Amino acid sequence: MQHFCRRACAAWILGVVASAAVPTWAATPWVWLDERGQKVYSDLPPPTQVPNQKILSRPGQVPLRLESEPGEAAATPPAPATKPPATEVRPTPADPAEAAKRAEAERKAEAERKAIERRNAEIRADNCQRAQTSLATLNTGGRLATVNESGQRIVMDEGMRAAERARLEQIIRDNCR
Repeated sequence: MQHFCRRACAAWILGVVASAAVPTWAATPWVWLDERGQKVYSDLPPPTQVPNQKILSRPGQVPLRLESEPGEAAATPPAPATKPPATEVRPTPADPAEAAKRAEAERKAEAERKAIERRNAEIRADNCQRAQTSLATLNTGGRLATVNESGQRIVMDEGMRAAERARLEQIIRDNCR
């Protein structure tokens, strides 16, 4: 007896779940007005010559009512679906406080980005000025010395001058725009 009850209960639960899973739009047919103004019900879409304004119901929509039906208010057909613009669409929060927080966070991020760009521009300008000054000094032809890794002073020979000149010219190309 218990085995039968379990099976019956399981079948009943399965039936309830299955019926709840059936989409509601499946039961809603297409409804439109034909050329004589009479309603046409179908599970197929209307012919292409039927204008969008005469389509009263589509699968997945609440049916529209006409003024001609007694006691009912007139409804307008839904606007045709349009594609969103190609630009980034950000969802707007329903809470005004959340929208204000998001806008403030965006303003802070933009200000931070601009501050970083400004600082990088200052660094590039400084690098440019230093490289130009160093290259001018190198091109004077005077005796120059540098310090190696162990801290010893080394007088620059022509090979070292050529390598330093190439390095400074690259810095100038990268930073003097």
